Amino acid sequence: VGGVEKLLSDIISRLDRQKITPAIITIFGSGPLLTKFQELNVPIYFAAGQLPFATKNSLYKILWAVISPIIFLRLVGKLRQWHPDVVVTSLYQSDILGLLAGWIAGVSKRVLIHHDVYPISPYKRLLKQKFGIDLATTVVAVSQAVKEFVVTYFKAQPNRIAVIHNGIDIDRFRGVLCPLDGSVGMLGRLEPVK
Repeated sequence: VGGVEKLLSDIISRLDRQKITPAIITIFGSGPLLTKFQELNVPIYFAAGQLPFATKNSLYKILWAVISPIIFLRLVGKLRQWHPDVVVTSLYQSDILGLLAGWIAGVSKRVLIHHDVYPISPYKRLLKQKFGIDLATTVVAVSQAVKEFVVTYFKAQPNRIAVIHNGIDIDRFRGVLCPLDGSVGMLGRLEPVK
């Protein structure tokens, strides 16, 4: 489980439920944060059922190719049923299937969140560009560097990109490890994508 799932959980837990009614559609599988999402009392629809997600398994790619059209049709159906005001996608498969399904279902606001500056295969790049980036009414980049990457790599229109930095609730850490008025260390992968 990467940061995107944790970020989504954090955002949903802080939404004003009087103004926003969130719902989740998973493209494939459920994952280890399922219980946490269920505790948030948000409707969850499993477009491919609750199959285990295992990208390192070679059979997964075959399974994915076979059931992608079914997942897509189920997405369109669920979006037509729910009539959301906004569809927000994050990560490659949901960007393509989710935004195309949202466009076909008539969702007027389609937001794609892009998190990294990681090049992908030319085939995946073309799919994401045509059915993700181009169909998004807004692309959210998590940094200026990501915005520049999306513009140059995916040929996105700069005026449709909003930079919204991933926020950190400092109060969650206050007094836990240090008083936060001195030095703070951070651990992470020192790779260009991060």
